[in-house]
Amino acid sequence: MKALAGCSYETIRLRARALGLPARPTGRSKLCGPLFEALWRAGVACHEIAKLFDSVEASIGVAAAGLALPPRARGGWRPLMTLAEFQERTLAAAMQARSAKDARAVLAAMKQAESQAADRQAA
Repeated sequence: MKALAGCSYETIRLRARALGLPARPTGRSKLCGPLFEALWRAGVACHEIAKLFDSVEASIGVAAAGLALPPRARGGWRPLMTLAEFQERTLAAAMQARSAKDARAVLAAMKQAESQAADRQAA
């Protein structure tokens, strides 16, 4: 922007302020948290992560380095999975965990019913 305008960033900022334009957003990056880390570790492509977080592709590697995530190989690195595959695997894992929880609950209910039946027979 500075090169296109032919003036310093400070001049651009002051002119924008005089025109009543909003300041640039500041604060915590959107590119943090467990979802970002899981996507990075799973090997989802940077352009897909950027699209999901409504960010630019160049900021993905910078954010990963800032979070001390393991770097990806340069040059020949290829994505290990797509965003859709990641979502499918995450959903499958959640469904499996829920199924196991439900199965344990059913088993506990069956054992309780058996013990109540045994108590009735004994009485």
